[in-house]
Amino acid sequence: MRRICISIISITASLMAPSVLSNPTFESKGDGWTLSTGLYLITQNIEADSTVNTPGGGTSTLPVSLGFGDIMDNQDGLGAFFFRYGNGTWGVELDYAFISLKNSPNQVVGPITINKITFDVEELEIYGTYRLYHDDFTTDLLAGFRYINHELEIDQTIQTPQPVPTSQSISASFGDEWTDPFLGFRLINNIADTNWFYLTRFDIGGFGVGSDLTWRFDLGGGYAWDNGWQAVAKYKRLDVDFDNNSSSDRYSYDGYEHGILIGAAYSF
Repeated sequence: MRRICISIISITASLMAPSVLSNPTFESKGDGWTLSTGLYLITQNIEADSTVNTPGGGTSTLPVSLGFGDIMDNQDGLGAFFFRYGNGTWGVELDYAFISLKNSPNQVVGPITINKITFDVEELEIYGTYRLYHDDFTTDLLAGFRYINHELEIDQTIQTPQPVPTSQSISASFGDEWTDPFLGFRLINNIADTNWFYLTRFDIGGFGVGSDLTWRFDLGGGYAWDNGWQAVAKYKRLDVDFDNNSSSDRYSYDGYEHGILIGAAYSF
């Protein structure tokens, strides 16, 4: 029975693709208060281990190794957007992303038929910024919260041949939600006297409040037109080490997600 349970859960690894997306961090121009809003996409790749309870009372740790193509093949809906309201010194940023993955393998594992697997992920960042000016670049100090929600559900049918053939449809749910405080900084600089700019970001958080430890690194650049439109392309990596340490509803996620982020925004 334990081998069947592990086989069921191992199939879900093809869907366990948390997409912790991040906003492109567009540059505000001038000293007045401006609102920036935009959309973005990230070519997400995941390398992680996730641990859940098995129906037999034990736990199973699943290796998750997914490329962007795997995620797109199973996606049932996705979206990502952000808002920034700030002036030349202070700012507030909100970043929301979701992805819904679905697969209907109809795979038979002994007496169990796995009908459908769904995995939904929500990510929300809310943080403030404070800008320090230097001769050749600017530094934004960051402080805020990152909320993550993972919901995994497996719909399956169990066939019982004895004493009378019967079938029973059941659903198994896994996952958790948590919030991580974080602190960090972001460096931004225009290239010479052009509208091109480059940026890098680093933050660290968790501190045992949600995750045991989480950190993020960004590196990229963009272009700001004079009419308010901007575009950014950058590399992003996010490491997360989370464990709810529950004996009855165990869920842990330990790994990193990385990819190229491409976005566009308008400021007014």
